[in-house]
Amino acid sequence: PRREDLIRLDFQASDKWRFTGRYMNTKEEILQAYGTTWAGNGSDQLPTPVLFLHPGSNYMMSATGVLSPTMSLELSWGRAANSLNYELQREELFKSSNPAFAQLPLFYPDAAQGDYVPWFQFRGGRLGNSGEYQTDRGPFTNKNVTHDVVANLTKVAGSHAFKAGFYYQNSF
Repeated sequence: PRREDLIRLDFQASDKWRFTGRYMNTKEEILQAYGTTWAGNGSDQLPTPVLFLHPGSNYMMSATGVLSPTMSLELSWGRAANSLNYELQREELFKSSNPAFAQLPLFYPDAAQGDYVPWFQFRGGRLGNSGEYQTDRGPFTNKNVTHDVVANLTKVAGSHAFKAGFYYQNSF
């Protein structure tokens, strides 16, 4: 299921100033039958349901003003954030849910992610493309946040237009 909230603002304050704003909040939840092996939650051939949670939000405010018949100013500020979250849904692949895995000796127990069992590959012998449960990096979470600020000044002189500006982005 997908959910999205959107609010827009467009306001003409005077004949020289216009303000615009936007707020958006979305959330998408997808159940992937084989997960995603690049995030360490899934299998290349074995059923490994993984819930992909993908929330995101952003807001932006801008103002455009006419300072003189030949000069204008544009200002903009915004923030955007999204997150990628993959959560394994198969309980028998969690150590606490499966007594066979609860006693599994691990070389590096502190390296185990969450309650996931280690990465299992059923390979060797005459099996060329045998199955695997890749759970070595799960649960996987990645969050991206950016802040942007833009300021532009435009001056028209005769048949020429000159523009100078500033752009700043902070990404986390």
